[in-house]
Amino acid sequence: ETKLENVDQVLALYLGGYRMHKFEQRPASNTRGGILLLWNDNYINVEAIQLEASSLSATITVKECSTVFHLTTVYGPSRDRDKSTFLEELK
Repeated sequence: ETKLENVDQVLALYLGGYRMHKFEQRPASNTRGGILLLWNDNYINVEAIQLEASSLSATITVKECSTVFHLTTVYGPSRDRDKSTFLEELK
């Protein structure tokens, strides 16, 4: 959870220790939520990025060994009334 409505390239570089120079984000709503995916494209490819209301998904390829996997990061709601919609999104 970033709690950040906007992440620009400068902030992403700082948060990634100046080693992660690519990023994708799902902005926070005010100070709730927010997802940030940082990567170094010298080592991995990130493709097929999907942004949903509470998640960020991507297909990751490790360049050194050609391993491919699907990554989903989530920020789930804390209110019970919002949880069923969140779980449906993940299906």
